[in-house]
Amino acid sequence: METKTVKGIAAGVLAGAAIGAGAALLLAPQSGRETRKDVRKRVEDLKAQADSFVADIKERDEAFCKAVKEGADDYRRDMMAKYG
Repeated sequence: METKTVKGIAAGVLAGAAIGAGAALLLAPQSGRETRKDVRKRVEDLKAQADSFVADIKERDEAFCKAVKEGADDYRRDMMAKYG
């Protein structure tokens, strides 16, 4: 996956989560203490989701890089065998 695409998806996910959280806070009638508790929980959840997303992207990136390196090594070996 291209870096620009990953960054765009991550930005969209974070923006959507922030907008949703903001709307929920504005529309939910509760005390300040309860609101702060909810905000803290939502931030922790969002951080966990972001961490999971980043870990998944890193894992995919590592697998892709490994596959490209192995393919390049195979190609180099084939060319060396063929052309010496």
